[in-house]
Amino acid sequence: MKIKKLTPMLKQFVAIKDQHPDKLLLFRMGDFYETFFEDAKTASKILGITLTARNKKADDPIPLAGFPYHALDNYLDKLVKQGLKVVICEQIEDPKKAKGLVKRGITDIVTPGSVIDEKFIESADHNYLGAIYVEQKSKLIGFAVIDASTGDFNFTELEKDELKNELQRLKPTEIVVQDDSIENTIATFNMEYEPTVTIFDSWYFEPEEAERALLTHFGTTTLEGFGAQNKSFATTAAGAAISYLKSLKNNDLKHIGKMQYYSIKNYMQLDEVSRRNLELIKSIRYNNSFGSLISIMDETETPMGARKLRDWLLNPLLDKEKIELRLNAVQELKEKYSLTADVRNLFKTIGDLSRILGKIGTKRVNPRDAIALKNYLETASVLSDMLNEFDNAFLHSLQQEIADY
Repeated sequence: MKIKKLTPMLKQFVAIKDQHPDKLLLFRMGDFYETFFEDAKTASKILGITLTARNKKADDPIPLAGFPYHALDNYLDKLVKQGLKVVICEQIEDPKKAKGLVKRGITDIVTPGSVIDEKFIESADHNYLGAIYVEQKSKLIGFAVIDASTGDFNFTELEKDELKNELQRLKPTEIVVQDDSIENTIATFNMEYEPTVTIFDSWYFEPEEAERALLTHFGTTTLEGFGAQNKSFATTAAGAAISYLKSLKNNDLKHIGKMQYYSIKNYMQLDEVSRRNLELIKSIRYNNSFGSLISIMDETETPMGARKLRDWLLNPLLDKEKIELRLNAVQELKEKYSLTADVRNLFKTIGDLSRILGKIGTKRVNPRDAIALKNYLETASVLSDMLNEFDNAFLHSLQQEIADY
């Protein structure tokens, strides 16, 4: 349709849509979010809402589909879980006071890998955004994952034939790549889950630009403190990941306060078939957690603990000393049952602190989150003192994690 034939409101829609052609645009009009053109057809199909049209009697009626503003969370969840990227455009002035066309602006961009609100994420699951950096002549690739909802940020270097298993282990819901050749490679993996693959401006995958993005974000002059020395492939992937997130979110993401280098060589490598047959996270019979190993073991009191247990089950240690340290910690927790019970009761009051901090960092905190944070701040010193009553070095190390928070 020619732009000249459009109403001022539709011209406004098209102007915003042109900035984000790969995303579905939810356009606020009064008490509704409306979609137009191809977006309307997509929304109608996925959401099961009525597809109608503006100017029905015209030669070229404009497809239209919408839903009430109060149903946004429900419909946004469905769109993102189908792998779509969504732009939310709100009215940024009172329609009653507007002179002519109501001003509208983008208030949020939500993609599968950038979800922050816990309403859209299972509490025991990570929601990772992945980034992959490849140099064609090298056997190594850079790989990074960020959970924007918790601030977890990990990066590594892999051999190319190790990538598929790492993707299946971490299951990033969205993967940022520098060109379509990597997108095509991922498609050949034929994985059980289907991540959204986003081609991001290759400039952000330039090693110097990626390093600059990380230094700026963390406010440091070197990345050595993160274990990044001589890991240029890994830091390039990490820099591209943080740049992509910042391109979507209108804030500095300060809740992502550190990143950690890891090596898959430190853990027992289980392929997807082994993980499935061992029924670590899902049972074969029910295809969910019921009947799995984690359903039997998970007696955690917080979502943070549930995610940590999941990580440990999927990443068995190989280092004998670290294994024994954990075993000794479990033994002492068992022997000092009364103290352990007190610690567990304290954890019950904390909630999902990682995601609360994520919401604070992105200015999305609500009164319930503020109360949970208040409870944590009031109990942090008590919890630290309790942990000090244990003898195990691993349990003592948790005191530092409390201090970091």
